[in-house]
Amino acid sequence: MLCIVLLFSSIGMLIGHISEPINKVNHYTHFADGRHTATLRLTTTPYFTGQRIQAQANVESIDGRSTCGQLHLFITTDSLHAQPTLYYGDTLLANGLLLSHRKQMYIYSTAIDTIYVCMSPNLRKRCEDIRVSLLQRMHRGPMDDQKTAISAALVLGWKSEIAPPTYKAFKDAGISHLLAVSGLHVGIVAALVEAMLFFLPRTRRGRALKGSVQFALVWIFVAISGAAPSSIRAALMISCFIIARVIGRRTSSLNILALTAIITLANSPQLLFDTGWQLSYAAVGGLLCCSPFFNKIENKIMRYMAVSTVAYISTLPITATIFHNLLPYFLVANVIIVPMASLLVGASLLYMIAPCSFSQLFLMPLLDFTQLVSTTVSQWPHANIVITSTSPIFSILLWVGCICIILSLRFLAQRREITWPV
Repeated sequence: MLCIVLLFSSIGMLIGHISEPINKVNHYTHFADGRHTATLRLTTTPYFTGQRIQAQANVESIDGRSTCGQLHLFITTDSLHAQPTLYYGDTLLANGLLLSHRKQMYIYSTAIDTIYVCMSPNLRKRCEDIRVSLLQRMHRGPMDDQKTAISAALVLGWKSEIAPPTYKAFKDAGISHLLAVSGLHVGIVAALVEAMLFFLPRTRRGRALKGSVQFALVWIFVAISGAAPSSIRAALMISCFIIARVIGRRTSSLNILALTAIITLANSPQLLFDTGWQLSYAAVGGLLCCSPFFNKIENKIMRYMAVSTVAYISTLPITATIFHNLLPYFLVANVIIVPMASLLVGASLLYMIAPCSFSQLFLMPLLDFTQLVSTTVSQWPHANIVITSTSPIFSILLWVGCICIILSLRFLAQRREITWPV
């Protein structure tokens, strides 16, 4: 068994190394320092930060030669020629692009003579256009900008308009995961669709019709909310469950989780090094491993506490080593806010569809309460403990400790003589 794990791990690392763009001979960093003419294609929706526009871009060609690689653009509007507005999927012709190996991943407009913009429509660009139009539609509603920004983050994954103090309060309280469309949000959308289709008969034809509607609406939601790795993972898992239910087959959650990991990594091996992908699979894997433990707990509050704790322990090695912080009060905010997440997402969806005073009546109290909880918890002493250094030994011990805790909970819950208090 160990040999098989090591074999597939080695194969995965080799594929990831080969697929990494910077290891390819036509990566843009292999060009000599100096000014070049480059073709850049925006791979994220641009957003304003102060007086600059930020966006990720693929380097498609330099001086007419095909290239690969991604960089982060910081552009001022006065450097754009003819068209000051940028959109996802636009192709930029950057004349006089100054390449420097010291700043290979970050390019400022001062390193470009002129930028010409040409439109390049495709399916994902159309999804991003719909996403932007829905965001603008929400801003035209009666709610103030900050609450609209939080609501847009809940249903569209658009976090750039949230004020830094507000985002920091969510982060220090341990509920910043609500502001990124993830498996929780996709699961809520699937559950809402299931509830709305309650009138369909429980026959095979009824299950097929319900599953088809769920399948379509879940993937539409993922497409217009940015298609983050965690939301794609959730949509794939839900799709597998829908297919199994329609054809009347039993399912294994861990097997489906492994299948979605194989599918996503086969499509894009670089996702293995994506923090969002790692957090998503670590959290869901830990929760599924401990599902027998949760089933033993009858008290709902205790169950919510157990779920939040296990999710935090499952992702702790990643958050501690990458973000260098610990959140001691995460349990308080998550136990209060996560149970009402379905109401938050549902009310935000209603406001996105119909941004009027009627839908605002449902959403405003929920957002006010969420902000109150996040602000209060984040102001408690030592709400965000910064880890100054994380050595490899510390990371390994943290991984081993958290895995042992997860496996111990699963083992103890499977013992018949152990019962959990109500």
